[in-house]
Amino acid sequence: MKPTIADTPYGSALDIRGSAINVAAYFVKNSGVVFGQRELEFLKAVRLHIKSPFSDIYQRVIEDDRLSLFTFADCSATRDTVPELLTLNDITVDGKYISKNIPNEYQNIWVNLSPILGKRDAYNSSMQVTDIPRLCALVSRGVLCASYNDSDAWLSPNLAAFIIESYSTMIAVHLRSIFNLGFDEFRLVHTLIAAYYAQLLGGEDALMEVPPLLYRCTFLGNGAEIVERLNIFKEERQKLNNGWKLSLDIVCKLLATCGPARMKTLTSKQLYITMSRGSIDSQAMLIALDYPPYWVYQLLANSQGSKNPNISNLIKFTDMKRKIIQFANELVASKLFIDRINR
Repeated sequence: MKPTIADTPYGSALDIRGSAINVAAYFVKNSGVVFGQRELEFLKAVRLHIKSPFSDIYQRVIEDDRLSLFTFADCSATRDTVPELLTLNDITVDGKYISKNIPNEYQNIWVNLSPILGKRDAYNSSMQVTDIPRLCALVSRGVLCASYNDSDAWLSPNLAAFIIESYSTMIAVHLRSIFNLGFDEFRLVHTLIAAYYAQLLGGEDALMEVPPLLYRCTFLGNGAEIVERLNIFKEERQKLNNGWKLSLDIVCKLLATCGPARMKTLTSKQLYITMSRGSIDSQAMLIALDYPPYWVYQLLANSQGSKNPNISNLIKFTDMKRKIIQFANELVASKLFIDRINR
């Protein structure tokens, strides 16, 4: 089963699933905070003055009449305490995958727009969006999450291969600098990390030992070379007896056990800390390490100027900037990830 945001280590530690049930109860009790048709019509009419991947996705959502994918909320007028989960800007919850106890009308993407709404006009209650780029970013992240959650084929294989390349390269380059990895050592580390994200992107029924998407990852070499490297970890993976399933924690343990001797001190805790440190949206980055739609969101944000130190290092030490921009253009040009949302 594919992980949801609530299944990630960060989501489990925050108890997103339990907190989300409280948010649904808040919506039921305070139904006035949820956008009605009048507010949705206002969002459809928002003028986009800056062109970016996020604004293009927002425009696609409007053109395809898919705002029904969202529960938008303005919690500024209610006297009840707003649930903490709704106040966390880096968290996008998909109510469809939280619990069967969530009412049908809230089994969609939840977005609290209170921080980017101006004071309503006292005469006609009209709204004002004070940060349109942020509105586009929130809607885009929601659409990416819904698409990933609903469909195994939310991205084309080529786009999925680039997601694997950018993710695994960022972490592998970071580990190379810490442990002074040689060429073959780096390729070994790179391949195992890529295998983890290939599992996350491969769909429910894909093979787990060597995920099929890895064969599209030509940056790792040919198929025989990929299998040969993964075979180094095979015995230890079999001992886990979990159907070949990987996690970032298991990846770190395998590298500490089967990788270069210098990596025996590696832990997933170290990796989570260093990969999110210094990032403005550190919570989102923590989630992205285990949840592909958030990683796609990070790449799109970077392509339009957002500064994430780890992605900036990725661009600095590799030929990745051009590829990220190309990926953003191809993703936005394709409607596949929006069309695959089934609800």
